[in-house]
Amino acid sequence: MAVLALWYAAPLIGSPADTPASRLRNALILGTAIPFVLALLGVFSPIAFALVLAAVVLARTIVRRPQSAKIESLPPQVYWMPALIVIALAWPQIVRPLLDGDSLAYHLPNAAAWMHAHSLWTTTTYYWWYPPASELFAAGLMAISGPFSLGLAGTGALLLLGFRIAEWSSKFCNPWIAAALSCATISIPSMALQAGNLQNDVWLAAFFVEALWACRFEEPAVCRSIATLSLMKPIGVLSAAIVQISNARTFRIASLACYIPFAVWVVHDAVLAPHAMVHTPHSSLVEVWKTTIAGQGLLGLQLLAAALAREGIWTVMIFLSALALTPVFLGRSTAVAGYLTLIAYLVLPFAYETAVPQLATGHSLRFLAPLFALGTPALAASLKRVSPAIAILPGAVAIWNVWNLVAIFWNDTTVHNTGLACGVAAAVTVAALIVPARWMRIPAAMLFVAFVMWAHELAIANPAPYFNDAVSSNGRRTHFFSWIQTASLQRAVVQDLRSGTIDIVAPHTVAYDADKPHACEQARELAAALVIGPDAGAYTGPSCGTIVYSDPLVRVYRP
Repeated sequence: MAVLALWYAAPLIGSPADTPASRLRNALILGTAIPFVLALLGVFSPIAFALVLAAVVLARTIVRRPQSAKIESLPPQVYWMPALIVIALAWPQIVRPLLDGDSLAYHLPNAAAWMHAHSLWTTTTYYWWYPPASELFAAGLMAISGPFSLGLAGTGALLLLGFRIAEWSSKFCNPWIAAALSCATISIPSMALQAGNLQNDVWLAAFFVEALWACRFEEPAVCRSIATLSLMKPIGVLSAAIVQISNARTFRIASLACYIPFAVWVVHDAVLAPHAMVHTPHSSLVEVWKTTIAGQGLLGLQLLAAALAREGIWTVMIFLSALALTPVFLGRSTAVAGYLTLIAYLVLPFAYETAVPQLATGHSLRFLAPLFALGTPALAASLKRVSPAIAILPGAVAIWNVWNLVAIFWNDTTVHNTGLACGVAAAVTVAALIVPARWMRIPAAMLFVAFVMWAHELAIANPAPYFNDAVSSNGRRTHFFSWIQTASLQRAVVQDLRSGTIDIVAPHTVAYDADKPHACEQARELAAALVIGPDAGAYTGPSCGTIVYSDPLVRVYRP
């Protein structure tokens, strides 16, 4: 319901003439801004968020702005084809509990910490200082619907990216080709898995593209897109600066006001840093440089080429298109933005290797999502005079990518038992987008709500076994998550276990990241249990009170 409310209220900060992509962008911005303001003021709660959401819906109902511009009319396939692909990618993920490692390690813990504290002024997670845009949107979803609706945050961002790529591409080529190109791009492996989790590389790519789009075609939306982009990940402000540097001719001093939310966040970090409860480990500059592609010289570039090749021929095509075709068809400013993005990727920490070799596995290609997104409309421009039948090729790529992703989850009973319902929901969604009649919108919206609520119930049904299985290994099994689901723990300090797992399985328990090596003292100070996970091996530290739970993998102390 929150997602539909945000969609309905989006014209408050946009225009009645907005395209679906622009309206979705504004909905995501509203869903980020409301929790930001409430949590900054220390009044963020489910009731407060619901009241503000109701207020903006009421304002949208009362304030009917005159339509000053004609709505840009694009063929329906520009929207229903990307929507269909996003539904197919999100479905097997949102009917299960959130299991993605990065989401559970820091995206969800931040969102949950702000919700439990009713405020942004807390330092109980490793990444409390992390720029919060997408996590704020997730916090709003969590406040209204609980932790089992969080995957929709990724769904909204991927849908926005798909819509905008299709709209931009359709300025150059046949709409069928434009839509198929968009589908092929948003379904590549490095993006597809983010359709149902809290990783925010697609969020960054979507708002990077939005900012560039607004600079060229929708000037009133530039500032709000830049403001949201600057609050996205630690490199969001760099991406925002890249957009403005590449569009230097349109830069005005007043544009600096777009960075006010980021400046507020910097002040927030500066105020809290001296009093931080949990400290993120720091590495030396030499160690950081070793985790960059540029720091590896030719070997790093060879591994990048190999990773792109493993991602598939389509990924290679849009990467090369971004480098070679962008300056020809999208203009110098867009090309400069793409090149600066590539340079940033080459010197970005963790793109090459960490404890897990991210480039070797192809995982760090997700950081290139903005460049892939730019390469697609550039490729579309080169197909201006090509027969619409060529759309079959990128369409087949998209179907193949969806097939491969669904195969990853297919062994899960919940996934293959919900395939028919997902297909019906997708068919009605497509019908609502194809048929111009307004009467189709209400039943489509109702079906959407019903499907999401059903998926929510499936995901919430029995999450503990998922996490018990995820942690168990090498013949050793834990039942910790089944135990904590019914335990009466109010607070838990979590060491060597992703605290987001507790936020999912036991949302009544406030989970804190442990500040090593002071976890025991921290637990005593907070009157919390201390949870020691399997990554710690055999716990050899000092006794931390009474053992209240123990198995071969997890131990829980009550100080």
